[in-house]
Amino acid sequence: MFSKFEEVVSQRHDIAQGYKEQGRKIVGYFCDYTPEEVIHAAGMIPVRITGTKDQIDKADRYLQTNVCSFARSCLELALKGTYDYLDGLVVTHSCDLITKMYEIWQYRLEKPEFLHYVWFPHNIYGEGAMQVFEEEVKRLKSSLENFTGHEISDEALEHSIEVYNTNRKLLKEVYEWRKTDPPKISGTEAFAITLSGLLMPKEEHNFLLEELLSTIEGRKDGPQRNARLMIAASMLDDIDLIELIEERGGNVVCDDLCTGSRYFWDGVEVSGSSPVTRLAQRYLRKVPCPRSYQSEKPRFAHIKAMIEDYHAQGVILYILRCCDAHLYHYPKLRNELDIPLLHLQGEQTLSGLAQIRNRVDAFLEMLGGI
Repeated sequence: MFSKFEEVVSQRHDIAQGYKEQGRKIVGYFCDYTPEEVIHAAGMIPVRITGTKDQIDKADRYLQTNVCSFARSCLELALKGTYDYLDGLVVTHSCDLITKMYEIWQYRLEKPEFLHYVWFPHNIYGEGAMQVFEEEVKRLKSSLENFTGHEISDEALEHSIEVYNTNRKLLKEVYEWRKTDPPKISGTEAFAITLSGLLMPKEEHNFLLEELLSTIEGRKDGPQRNARLMIAASMLDDIDLIELIEERGGNVVCDDLCTGSRYFWDGVEVSGSSPVTRLAQRYLRKVPCPRSYQSEKPRFAHIKAMIEDYHAQGVILYILRCCDAHLYHYPKLRNELDIPLLHLQGEQTLSGLAQIRNRVDAFLEMLGGI
């Protein structure tokens, strides 16, 4: 039932290359603040840029070794030619180092042909933020039109909004099956389902989700584990950490991830203003990332609502070293929560796995005694 989702995650680059060989154009993007619907409306496949667990070597010529290992690992893959299948790349300003990706790909790499930078406001609740970001969405639209030689009509945008809203609705239905005790879907399975949607055409993902949801009710309940957990992370682009937690006896039942619930939780309004305006509103008002000014209150509200709805008994917070925005939120989040929180720091390569495993074991043992 879940093999196709897992296949997409584990063979993401081979599968993307397959779409390329079919004559389809692929645009990579950084950050879930990127208005993917515009890329989709241009007739291209948006694919999330992800990193590697392998050793980082080539990227160290361009970035210091003491900066975000996720960004360095993404650059490593680009320098090794893994992302040569991309026809375009959209870099949205999520943090200074991701912005640096735009500069390095532009001046140090010959590919891809299309490269576009989206400026995303830090003060997302500021008076002028909506007007500014709406202009950025229009600029992305115009840039893609120039690249493809075709106009992106309002009808095409409306269709893309419908496809993406359907995907968000279906993913929420999948998450509903994580509320049962024990859950019908494990955390590892749920994350593979969500992550695969960032790596393949949305229409195909929607078909797989509908097929899954038509059979999930009759599935045998999953194993009864020690504790129901939420996982939150600065960046998570593989199933390894969640798989480790569940192998040690935890049930990961919900998340606060930009590759998880924050990616799909909020939809685009289906009527009212122009599609560009509604897209700008959705991305500015979605569950925010710590990179945004005054994001604590809405983000913490989302986390606490998920803890209550999914009956989580503990939170595991995994923050990559040097991710200042997420580290800044950590002490505030710890003080906001009334359930135990385990803070882990690590690298994209999941180095120090033995130490992480030991700390997860101790956390689960502590939760079992509450």
